[in-house]
Amino acid sequence: MEDDKRIPTYERRNYANTGSRLGSHGYIVVKPLDDEHDALVRKITPFQRRCILLYKIQLADGKGMIMRMTAFFLGCKERTLQYDLRWLEKKGYITIEPTVDKNGATSFNRYHFVRAIESEFYDFKPTITKVYAQGNPLALREWHWDDYKTIPGVNDDYHNAFDKYENYMELSAKKRKKRKIEDERLTEVRSPILNKHK
Repeated sequence: MEDDKRIPTYERRNYANTGSRLGSHGYIVVKPLDDEHDALVRKITPFQRRCILLYKIQLADGKGMIMRMTAFFLGCKERTLQYDLRWLEKKGYITIEPTVDKNGATSFNRYHFVRAIESEFYDFKPTITKVYAQGNPLALREWHWDDYKTIPGVNDDYHNAFDKYENYMELSAKKRKKRKIEDERLTEVRSPILNKHK
């Protein structure tokens, strides 16, 4: 999306040091910054991350997981994934099977799918590929709150008022786009169920 605001998004992110938080707290960079466009950022909530993990386990039932790579793609730390996997196990969605190598030492864990999370987000089969897909099919949030903060001392009252208005309009458009994708996704998920009951 073009960023024609009086105080562009990249300036806000530089001022707020947003870059240090990308790749953690669920923030991922789908498209990096270039000469014409700001970096496209998406936010994965903890619940969404657990749904993605569970669906990954469902697809590869009984296999291990490369924790470092999975954590990188989901914008979190390996320790966070370990907490998520323990949470999924405790709630009865998966079982975790420790394995040992030929010397009897602890090796990797195998993850077994037990049951799905009852959630419309999970029903849409959330994969890491969809997290990064063009068009945002999972309706993830596509902004960082720093993008809409005023930078102190950068503009006068006249520009500040217009900049706030531009911010509001841009954020409203992004929220409408997210809701539209969610509505389309829900229609897609529910239509087979409605047809079944006819």
